[in-house]
Amino acid sequence: MARSRFAILALALLMSLSPVAASAHQDRGSDRIDLPDGWRPEGITTDGTFLYAGSLANGAILRANPRNGTTKIIARGREGRMAVGIDYDRSRALLWVAGGSPKTIRAYDAHSGALLARYSFPRAGER
Repeated sequence: MARSRFAILALALLMSLSPVAASAHQDRGSDRIDLPDGWRPEGITTDGTFLYAGSLANGAILRANPRNGTTKIIARGREGRMAVGIDYDRSRALLWVAGGSPKTIRAYDAHSGALLARYSFPRAGER
């Protein structure tokens, strides 16, 4: 229940700040986006049409249509992976995803969900 409230709150906030807001409001889009069981949402971004959210549980990436509430996992998660923050790069149609404790940043194709690159960052003082 808490994850649904979080998703609705995040969606409302994002829609009030994005170009999607005007068209979704006029179309009377979906007022609910259901997340998969076990999804631990963290970070949300938009490409102007879809919403993208990562999961703390396993680093999976979900694409949601705010007009009809449908969702699709475009990048499957895996054990030990996290998606702590997410941002859409409009110039390249990429999703940049911060990995959390593994100290990585991953670049995904926003349309297919294909992992295109991964960058690792050492801890302070390590090389």
